[in-house]
Amino acid sequence: MFTTNYLIDTNILIYHTKGSQNTIDFISHLITQHSFYISILTKIEFLGWDKHTPYGFQKCKQLIEFATIYPVDELFPYVDFYKIASYEILWNNLLSACAKTGRPVVLSTGMATLDEVKQAVAILKNAGCKELTLLHCVSGYPTPVAGCNLAAIETMRKSFSYLQSQMNIHFGWSDHSVNPGVIYRAVHRWGAEMIEFHLDLVGVPVILIANYKTDERDMIAFKKLGIALPLGYHEDVSDSTIKQAVENLLKDRVLWEKMSEKGKMLVDGCGAKRIADIVEDCLSAKI
Repeated sequence: MFTTNYLIDTNILIYHTKGSQNTIDFISHLITQHSFYISILTKIEFLGWDKHTPYGFQKCKQLIEFATIYPVDELFPYVDFYKIASYEILWNNLLSACAKTGRPVVLSTGMATLDEVKQAVAILKNAGCKELTLLHCVSGYPTPVAGCNLAAIETMRKSFSYLQSQMNIHFGWSDHSVNPGVIYRAVHRWGAEMIEFHLDLVGVPVILIANYKTDERDMIAFKKLGIALPLGYHEDVSDSTIKQAVENLLKDRVLWEKMSEKGKMLVDGCGAKRIADIVEDCLSAKI
């Protein structure tokens, strides 16, 4: 009989710990079916979660014992490098595990101080990392152009210049600005050697709140297409309005299924090509 195996991420385990009944039932079913899998990265993240109580931590350790754990090196044949997100920069065991594989490491630095970045780089280096790319990142979604502070790329380059003879170290920009001009500036003014993009998935029921007045036009268009519920400009939207909108959407299964289907119809499979074209234009100074 065919059995589906599930690779569970950290958030699902946290929902389980916080008492989500649907998640508890789901994980219990996986344990019964012997189809509960996590990666070593998830184990490190989950056990390092800072909301554990002493009792809860012991229960979580017991839960992990039911899982089949994929070590980092099992991913080795399938990846060209390991990307460590900004919020993971203080997880020393994760940094060390990735470095020990011998694969290049890419590290985002959003919300981190320069001292925290230095500590992470030292751990990676001492664990054997030979090729490292540090990405300057501003953890704003989206990041206003005025807040990108691209000069930080050069600050990091100067701060780690002493490592140039010891490892291949590169510098780049993890973009949340949704602005091709920022990417152009990062590449041509500040010498970014890698650009990371963050994409929004279409096909998931969406509640929209405008960050800028200029976003309202797009919100109206999405509403007409039937793929989103716009609430308006953020300064005019209260917490209770958001809560009520989410509750109404969750109750209306027919509505969010329609939104999901209509959203998927907008996907043409060419998104990656469009991004590649933007990068190519930036690199060739056409923008």
